[in-house]
This record gives sequence, C-alpha cells and structure tokens, in this order.
Amino acid sequence: MKRKSIDIIIKKAIIEKCKNSKVSEVANEFGIARSYIYSILSNGAQINNCDASDSSKRIKSAKYPIIENMLNVFISKALSLNIPISSVIIK
Repeated sequence: MKRKSIDIIIKKAIIEKCKNSKVSEVANEFGIARSYIYSILSNGAQINNCDASDSSKRIKSAKYPIIENMLNVFISKALSLNIPISSVIIK
C-alpha cells in the first residue's frame, strides 16, 4: 500500500477506532497500511494533545517554546489594551 498523508483529525479518529477494533480492520477501513496505524498509535499521546487546525498533517513544535509563550502573552496583553502591534515592536 502506498503511504498516505493524513490529517490530525483523521488520526484522532483512527486512535479512537483502534480502542474498539482490530488494527487490521481499521487499516482496511481507512485504506492505509497496518504499520502506519501502529506509528499513529505510538504517537497517540502527542496527537491527542495537539490542537491543530483541520488541514494540519504534522505536529509541529516551536524551536524556542519559552520565547513563543512569552511572545504570545505579550501580544495578548497588547491586544487587550488596544495597543497597535507592528513587526518592529515584535522584533
């Protein structure tokens, strides 16, 4: 079988179906290889914790998570105070 690229939402559905069904049944239902099902199941914790959009196919983590979190806090505070944000301020 050719390996397919699957959305995060479908991966979550595969994880749920594997709780009640055999892996081979789920693989036939979705038309993907059993080895791909096993790789999805091995990354199940990361996939279930992911808040990705509908079109996301991979879980991407920030290179500098502490800086990303601080930038997110800064932007949310600035927006709540109606302060305009430009690229110069963020740099």
